[in-house]
Amino acid sequence: DALPSGAETAEFPASVEELSRAKPVLRAFPGWKTPLKRCRSYDALPGAARAYVAFIEEYTETPVGIVSVGYERADTFVRDDPWRI
Repeated sequence: DALPSGAETAEFPASVEELSRAKPVLRAFPGWKTPLKRCRSYDALPGAARAYVAFIEEYTETPVGIVSVGYERADTFVRDDPWRI
């Protein structure tokens, strides 16, 4: 069954025709001016960055346990250690 025009779905379109009519649903988030490079914990992130991580967790129904704020190894911190008992 084809989706009606303008209908929203979380499923990937099943036909090339439906896919060609598909448009992404975008969501905008407030940004932040503070560089994240020096943040070494979740609490050190600006509020807008924490809100963005919270949205990802809610939308994907998956906790974010590791956050990276740069490309260096030291720029990644563990938010929730999965090995901690």
